[in-house]
Amino acid sequence: MKRLSILVALISGLAGLALAGVAPHRWGVTPVHGFLLGLALYAAALRGQIERAIAGASGTAWLGLAARAAVFLALWWTQAVLCFDVIPDADVRRGFITLSALVVAQALLGGTPRREEARG
Repeated sequence: MKRLSILVALISGLAGLALAGVAPHRWGVTPVHGFLLGLALYAAALRGQIERAIAGASGTAWLGLAARAAVFLALWWTQAVLCFDVIPDADVRRGFITLSALVVAQALLGGTPRREEARG
């Protein structure tokens, strides 16, 4: 892992901590959950994109990076509202396990191949 990637992962973890701090208390989101959220943000939305943004060194690349982060966090917040406020008694463990396994696998295994790689 390159130094910049480590730095971005740590910054993502801190951003997750901040988001956990603004989550409603009734959700029970602890700092540990927040840090994990930040690391998930890095793994799912930012990993691999950082180097492309630096290589491109254009405002468009950084804007794309910010957009990916915003979409990820918006999805997280929407799901949290649904799970904690709209349907608090629903058992969502099965879906959670499947989707979290997918995200972890994509992060560890490199995700889906790019179009150029898939064509061979």
